[in-house]
Amino acid sequence: MGPWTALNIEPESDNEDVEYDNTKEIQIEEALKLYQTALKLHSQGSKYYDEALEAYNTLFESEIFKYPESRITLARLTTLSALDDFEDQGVVLSAEAPGGSDIAPSTLPQILYLSYKNRAAFELDRFLYQSRTSEGTARVAKETAQDTISTALGLLSSALDKDASDPDLWRQLAALSVSIGSLKLARFALESSSTYHDQEDTPLLDGPDLETLATKQELRKVLTNIEYDDSLSSETKRRSMLGDFTSGIDRPGVLPVAKPNVISFAIPASGLGVIPIPAKTWEAVGECILTTYERDLQMEGPMFETYILHTVSVSEEQSKTPMSPVLVTSESLSKRRFSKSSVPLAAPSVSETAEPQTSSPVLRTKKLETTVTMNQKGVSTLYEETLPGSNDKKVNSVVATDSKIPMKRDSDSAGLQDPPEGSTRSRSKRLRARAETLADDAPDPKILNRQHEEQLGVYSRADDWVFSVAYEIGCRFGCKSIDSAEALRDAFCAGGESASDQEAVSDPKRAALSDFKHILGTWDANRSNLLLYGTGSGASAVLIDDGSDSGFSSFMERSQADVRRSSAALPDLINQSLSQWLQSASENPRGLEQLALDWIRALLEPRDKALPEVQSLYTHSIWSTQLQDILNQVLVRFDHIIYASVSNWNSDELSNNDDSSSSVVFMAFVESIFELHIEIYSKMVAAESKADQPSRLAQKERLSRWAILTNEILTCCDNEELYSRSTKELDLRHLWAQVLYISLVESAARDHILLCYQDLRRMFEEEKESVYILPNNSVMPEVSLDALEEELSKEKTMDFFQSIFGVESTDPVTLIENLEPVLMQTFNHFQADQSSEDTNTVYSHIFETVDKETVSLVPNDQDQDSVSSGSGISPLIEFIKKATVQLKLSLWHQLKGAYNRIEYPGMKVVCNFRSMILILRELHGKPYASEKREDRVGNLVIWLRNLADLVSQTLDTIKSYAKALDCLAEENLQLAMEACSLVTRLFHIFALCEDSLRIGQTTPPANPGAASTYKSAMAFLREMQPKVWHLLYLIYREAFSQHYELAEATSDDLIEFIRAIHCSFGNREYCRVGRKVLMRFIKSELLRLDGPEEEIAQALYDLYGLKITQSPNSIWEHGCVGDTIDRTSALENVEYVVNQATSMTMKDLLKSDIRIAVEKMQAVIGIPRAGASTTQQSFNRRLVTAYLKSPILATGLSQALHGLESLTTMTIKTDYASIAKKKWFFLVGWIHLAKYRTTKRVGPDNSEDLDNAITFLKLDLDFDTSNWETWMRLAQAYDSKLDEEILWDANMINEKAEELSQLERQAIHCYEMAVSLAKQSADDTRETQLKLSDLYTDFANRLYSSTREPFSCRVFDVSGHERFINQYEKGTYQVPAYQDLSTVTVWKTCEWLYQKALDEKLEDDWFIWYMRGKCRWKLSHNSGKVHWSHAVEAFIKAVQQVPEKRDSRHPEKEPILEPHFKLLSTIHKLLRQGAISSAKGLEILKNSSYAKKLRMEDTSDWKSYILELLQILRNADKSNWHHRMIAKSIRIAYDDEADQQVASQVAKDKFSQHILTKAMAIQIWKPEYERPGRHFVYTSRYLRFIIKLLEQLGDRSVLETLGKRVRKKQNEYIDAVDIFDQICEAHMRLVRSQGQIPEKSEERVFHQGMAFEYFTLNANRLETWAHSQLSLTNTTLSLLAEVWELKKLSGALLEKGPFEELMMDIYACLFERIVPELITRAGEAENREKMRIDRMLLDTDANQSAQASATETTTVSSRPKQISRTEVRRRSEALVAKSPVPSIKAKTVAARETSPDMKPEGKTLTQQSRTVKEIMSSPASMHDDADVESELSSIADSDMEEPDIPINPRENLDSGNKLQDVRHLDQ
Repeated sequence: MGPWTALNIEPESDNEDVEYDNTKEIQIEEALKLYQTALKLHSQGSKYYDEALEAYNTLFESEIFKYPESRITLARLTTLSALDDFEDQGVVLSAEAPGGSDIAPSTLPQILYLSYKNRAAFELDRFLYQSRTSEGTARVAKETAQDTISTALGLLSSALDKDASDPDLWRQLAALSVSIGSLKLARFALESSSTYHDQEDTPLLDGPDLETLATKQELRKVLTNIEYDDSLSSETKRRSMLGDFTSGIDRPGVLPVAKPNVISFAIPASGLGVIPIPAKTWEAVGECILTTYERDLQMEGPMFETYILHTVSVSEEQSKTPMSPVLVTSESLSKRRFSKSSVPLAAPSVSETAEPQTSSPVLRTKKLETTVTMNQKGVSTLYEETLPGSNDKKVNSVVATDSKIPMKRDSDSAGLQDPPEGSTRSRSKRLRARAETLADDAPDPKILNRQHEEQLGVYSRADDWVFSVAYEIGCRFGCKSIDSAEALRDAFCAGGESASDQEAVSDPKRAALSDFKHILGTWDANRSNLLLYGTGSGASAVLIDDGSDSGFSSFMERSQADVRRSSAALPDLINQSLSQWLQSASENPRGLEQLALDWIRALLEPRDKALPEVQSLYTHSIWSTQLQDILNQVLVRFDHIIYASVSNWNSDELSNNDDSSSSVVFMAFVESIFELHIEIYSKMVAAESKADQPSRLAQKERLSRWAILTNEILTCCDNEELYSRSTKELDLRHLWAQVLYISLVESAARDHILLCYQDLRRMFEEEKESVYILPNNSVMPEVSLDALEEELSKEKTMDFFQSIFGVESTDPVTLIENLEPVLMQTFNHFQADQSSEDTNTVYSHIFETVDKETVSLVPNDQDQDSVSSGSGISPLIEFIKKATVQLKLSLWHQLKGAYNRIEYPGMKVVCNFRSMILILRELHGKPYASEKREDRVGNLVIWLRNLADLVSQTLDTIKSYAKALDCLAEENLQLAMEACSLVTRLFHIFALCEDSLRIGQTTPPANPGAASTYKSAMAFLREMQPKVWHLLYLIYREAFSQHYELAEATSDDLIEFIRAIHCSFGNREYCRVGRKVLMRFIKSELLRLDGPEEEIAQALYDLYGLKITQSPNSIWEHGCVGDTIDRTSALENVEYVVNQATSMTMKDLLKSDIRIAVEKMQAVIGIPRAGASTTQQSFNRRLVTAYLKSPILATGLSQALHGLESLTTMTIKTDYASIAKKKWFFLVGWIHLAKYRTTKRVGPDNSEDLDNAITFLKLDLDFDTSNWETWMRLAQAYDSKLDEEILWDANMINEKAEELSQLERQAIHCYEMAVSLAKQSADDTRETQLKLSDLYTDFANRLYSSTREPFSCRVFDVSGHERFINQYEKGTYQVPAYQDLSTVTVWKTCEWLYQKALDEKLEDDWFIWYMRGKCRWKLSHNSGKVHWSHAVEAFIKAVQQVPEKRDSRHPEKEPILEPHFKLLSTIHKLLRQGAISSAKGLEILKNSSYAKKLRMEDTSDWKSYILELLQILRNADKSNWHHRMIAKSIRIAYDDEADQQVASQVAKDKFSQHILTKAMAIQIWKPEYERPGRHFVYTSRYLRFIIKLLEQLGDRSVLETLGKRVRKKQNEYIDAVDIFDQICEAHMRLVRSQGQIPEKSEERVFHQGMAFEYFTLNANRLETWAHSQLSLTNTTLSLLAEVWELKKLSGALLEKGPFEELMMDIYACLFERIVPELITRAGEAENREKMRIDRMLLDTDANQSAQASATETTTVSSRPKQISRTEVRRRSEALVAKSPVPSIKAKTVAARETSPDMKPEGKTLTQQSRTVKEIMSSPASMHDDADVESELSSIADSDMEEPDIPINPRENLDSGNKLQDVRHLDQ
């Protein structure tokens, strides 16, 4: 078992005496101080540089730099094998040595990093200071610069070895690398800076910061210099700030190479430089020469004296990417040099430059900087750079610009082959296993092909459909160019990489298709530029609408058809010549200038001197565009060397040279240079050239010098033999070139140029069959008589073309008159030639139909006469006929521009279609197919772009102008169909290619260039798919419109075609392409043609993501993201959406996606603003509003029922009126109304839907008031709003009855108008009949409800409407304007409406019969014209129609009990009225299913029977919703009970059991069929009955609780104030009756002779008693408190008079009953006081004073003060206000009514008054007076706290007889 130690116990130290070694910490602290000193001196400026240098030296000599862990990583690798082992084993190189980091503090790496970094900065600052202060020189010594840069590089490398995460440091390293020309190292440093920037956490920024962008910008420049085409990810954000920030990159001020004024340095040229050639091609050699030359220019001098070329063998994949040449010194060929602190690195071979990236940045740097090549002699050459920190500071070699080094480092991505078997290195086991697994898992090709066919099946079927429909329609009009989808797929499968040039020649019409597939599979950045911008290499064609003068340039440079060149030299000869020259260049070192001169001679000098003709690579081979460009650059860059070498010729030697071949070679070389300079200058002065003026002037000067020199050389030869043998060709070429030179440089007159060409023609006529081809010169590609004739034609037609392309072409009319006849004639000849040339081409059937008549846009007899047929064609027409397609397109473009200026869109379209025909002829002709594919593909991209532009322009013109296709007559229409068919056929190749790519059948291009550019190019081609099909459809539609005989099939064919297009695009997810323009057009066409609903729904879903269909499952996903629908589109789709919505029931519509679509569309359509309404709309709105506010009259109701009522409105013509006519606003309003009515609500909810419904329905009436259904829905909306207001509380009924009446009035008027209009315009469909039944039912319900509570016929009140009457006798007075509508009339109307509802419904409805019975019942009791039997009959009908009990299929649905209860209630009323007998009633009730099983034994016992039947109905109501049956049973039992007290108690108990809660709340619910508002009616009705019961029972406490409930919850009751008043009145009546409080007691007690002083004295005594414990059991006082509380509860709700009256009466009774006892008690207290002995000893004077005082007090005032009611009320309230008196329960009231305090024993108050009078009349003694005074004083001082007031002499105190009663009160 292994040892273990407890975690919570610290082990004891084995050696506690050992001291901790802190030497390193001390050394680090000392070094830190030295670093701070050096940094301080460095920052103080140049004066302290010497001291700072000494401080830095001291710092770097400190001990911390001698630690093992302080050494750089590379210094620890002592051998190259050790490095290889590290690489093979995957060891991560670290900056710390093993074992060194255990005790080293964490600050050591920081100090090392900062020391190296700041020392490098100091070295550069010191060097910059020294360079600025050097005397009289602009350049610092080279050795000093080399030493400084080498030192700085070493220090920065050491700093980065410690911390490689500093991007600024990497940028400084990049700046130093650029300054020494090491672009590889600069590239690596910038890449590392960008990498570490990307790894930083920048949460505040969405993208890379400005430093990262600036770094990538610098990296882009470096990569541009080394021709690195793999672009970085483009960062477009904040591009405008890059220019300012780029200057902030930390580059030493001495080193930026972009600034000419800074100090630079140069390295002396010495040794031999080896230039590696990545490929054995002339292009690679010339590119390396140019690269070396550019590097030497940057270094301000050649680096090496001589150079040799060395061909590097590369793999197949890398051969496509030329490697950079590597320059080595002669010293490096013989030995390797290593510094003390560095380890030599073995340089990988060229094929191993793409190794995986190591973990060390420095190691990665060295790998990039180190390469090894082997020359033919087997000498190993090493390029190395001295490592940082070495003593040898000299940079021995510099890497030239790199070209296209792969970014990835793994061998697989780099395309490297596996190492040989004997190699020490091999691929890892994981990679080998992965390769074997992939090989084993490779699927069977047959199975894979079958899977691909199945996956492509959906696309193929869609293509078959759309192409077959297009072909069928085209055949109707004679167009068969569209081909079938199968033929197009065959052409697609046959094309691509496998298609050869011979196949293209054999089948020219498929050449363009094959090339299109090929370029899609091998797409690159150049083709993206050609397609998107028209710029790039490899294409001779240009864009038509590129903004440049391409037409005139084409005319000036190359007006004739392209010369189809063929190579005269075999490839073996070319390769052999290159191999021989390379062998010589690799064996014989020479200077760079001599090397460039020899390379030019090899290309331009004749190869075989023995041949009589001049056969050079220039004249007898076809060069690539790249080689031509490189040669032109070399000629310009080395012109001074070439001109100097040629100008040193000796004319005598040339003339007298026996070796004539050498002279011919020399003259051919010079002539070729002269011709190439002419080509260079002609390109510079071309219209589309971007060359600046200085470059043009310099080239013009060079061309002039070479013209003179070439003329001298060729004219100095007087050797006749030489001339006759070999210089004929050179003379003709030279003369031709001189003419071109004159026309280009000297701007000679045209007549002079014509004379020169005529002289040339005479020379060519002498030399018959002299044709000299110059395939590599675009200015003079052919020197022959035919070419000369073409040049003469060009000069003769110059005036015409200048008038077309020059300033004179500003007049469009003149241009059309001059150009159109010529173009039409040339187009006719083109058709004739084409039709006779090849009858098998795709154009053959075009020309057969068109050749029958002359196509002329504008007939002109003079032009027809002037143009003859056959050989008599005018020179202008003949010239244009032979001109290039580019020139012809330019002319048609000029003609289109002229028509555009005169705004003639029809002819613009014609010009576009004819231009398409010209391009398609070029692509389908044999000349195009005969070219090599690499020459065709560039031009094909340009032609595709031109076709795309023409198609887009045509579509835009047709969209902008309705009559754009008017000029497409029969002939032009035929051409348009052919052009569109062929363009569609061509661009469909892209769709097929994407299909193959989508399923994985093919792979994307290997090197498509920048991702963004490639995506843009593919998006451009993808957007052309809908455009070409769109244009083809428009042409077909126009063709149908011109052929009236096909009108019947037009709609079906077009719908079928557009459906096929939609299917094809949907499967490929192209519907979203091109901003869905085609989808919008498809949708519009389908709506216009009344297409299939499912197709329209699919189009709407693709466009806006709206499923507007009744079957959402039929919608397919086409990869579209639904856009937000705009207002215009919404208006277009209104009719379709309305039709879809109205075809569904509202119940289904609310659950469907159509409702969502309607809401979204309405959100963008909006409603007319209040201020933006038209005058007509405002008038209509005011008219409708006035009608809705008008009173309800019998005449209006009668007119409505007879269909005579209507509103006359004004017509409105706006976009809102158009959609209102389609019932849009009605639909929106109806949806909102239905949403509200179908939503189950359990409380007051937001009625926004209801308000919206009213808004939209009224908006529909603003535009049209004749739609009866709109009035009906508006009436229902007002009905619903009315129900909402009264459904949840009774506030509106109690407080805002007028607003409710207004809603009723509006609803009734809407119903009136709906009925009237329905009588006029409703159809007789079943759906309409059901709607009319609902209309009549709702109208009758509204009228009936208005006559019943809680509305109570207020809506029919017309008292507010009066009119003035002026009579002679009475004058002017007001009378009611209308007569109120009686309830009888309303009920009759309701009964008639219910009958109409039954008639329209065609079936019985229990609810309608139920309501008819109620109307008949009301009429039978009010009008007398309707017998009650009719009502009973209606109720029986309702009972019979109602569903039987509970439906077993829906057990959750409650049974309908209303008809049963109504029948029972009606029969009971009739029985009580004596209208029927009990037997008759029993017979009628047997119609109810609930009464069939109930038998009545005794007919006289009707009460028991009816109560039992009610109990049965109550039992059927499981949820206890129907409260009326409970109330009815209670009422029946109450009415039939003889003993009222018992009946009241029983009724109260039943109410408390079922309806009334303990909190006195009426707990009832609204049944389903109960009208809104009736709930509160029944609540108030029950409450009033309960109040009556409580009053009968004398239950004051329940009444009090009920009053508090009503006062608090007034919104639960109708007329809550009246109910509360009723409660208060009942309560006060009970108080009077139970407390025996007679009315007017206050007047009887206090206003019949009682003195005010007596009242005041005893009122105080009574108040004191009331606030003492003696009053707690007094019942009368508790009654006073109850009334006072009831008054407070009432507040301001009721008048206070009744409460105050009762309180004063109670107070009077209390005063009458309690005050005598209080007086008796006061007298007894005085008597006890008199018996005291100390009172007898009082002074006689005091007694006399007392008697005098008593005498004065008893003096009666002449006007005694009266007791006011206010004083009594105040005293009564004060009695219970200060101290609350506990109330006495009602149950103890009866026991307390007989208590002594309520009925005092002995005499009454009158008798007591008399006794007092008797006592007062007897003589009073001195002692008695004193006793009384003493007693009163004692009471005042102790208890009463009031002044001593004598007793009224009229009052009898009777103190002796009532002593016992007072004692009883005390108890």
